[in-house]
Amino acid sequence: MKNYIITLLLLAIMISSASAQLLTGLIDRKDLGVQFTIPNGWFGQEAEAALVLGSNTEVGLILMMQHEYSTIAEIKAEADAGLMEEGIMLQRSGNYETIGTNGIGAEFSGRIQGAQAKAYIASLVNPHGAGITIMSMTESDKFSARYRELAHLIAKSVKFSKPVVPPVVNEWKEALQDTRLSYLSSYSSGSSGGSSSSVYIHLCRAGYFKYSRSSSLSIDTGGAFGYSGGSGQGNGRWDVLSDGQGGAMLVLYFEDGSTNEYRLSFQDGKTFLNGNRYFKTNKNDPNYPVDCP
Repeated sequence: MKNYIITLLLLAIMISSASAQLLTGLIDRKDLGVQFTIPNGWFGQEAEAALVLGSNTEVGLILMMQHEYSTIAEIKAEADAGLMEEGIMLQRSGNYETIGTNGIGAEFSGRIQGAQAKAYIASLVNPHGAGITIMSMTESDKFSARYRELAHLIAKSVKFSKPVVPPVVNEWKEALQDTRLSYLSSYSSGSSGGSSSSVYIHLCRAGYFKYSRSSSLSIDTGGAFGYSGGSGQGNGRWDVLSDGQGGAMLVLYFEDGSTNEYRLSFQDGKTFLNGNRYFKTNKNDPNYPVDCP
């Protein structure tokens, strides 16, 4: 369940956004192979790596996240280690309960964003792929059996099936194999200085990627010159998934468990990731070589 928790403050902002598309009732994501029902009085909004549920009449939040565990034993091992993410520290405080034939649930206690909090967390194993974790939470003094009920309601409504992959996903996956995606940006303010940044993503046919990023900032203050720079790099595996809206999304799964997600688009012969222009080159381009065997 780790690496999928989003801070409570960010979630609250997303839920309150008037421009967001709110989801209610039956949700059928054929691209993910999952169907479930949002409880009456609750509404959902998609956020990065999660579906966030809120209510105008009940306090607290519910998160729905995918996980990669294939057995109940793996879920228990992860749960017993506790949830230790930025701003969230929760430890199991209740006994495990069986949910249907493919799930378990338990109560957790701890702190979220510095406040005493409790949560009921249910996790389901999916025979077709990624499973589902449901986290129903609120402040400790407001927690009741209702949050267990909400998690169970959602969990028992979940139906898994084989994902239906849109053709555009396979098209992008084929087009991105053994390519290099390059993003370059620079800004100059004349005599006062400027900045530049670059991102390079090498997507290898074998399923792994190489990623590098650099940035620099220079400031000229008339006699005093300052410079600061940073760089980071990582690697892992990559995939192209449906974005749930008929399009495709590039996902980078880093070795440390973090992920980068980019919505893919193609306009006028140009490739865009999250609306930013990236130069796509292959092994035949001597000026922008691809670092793949």
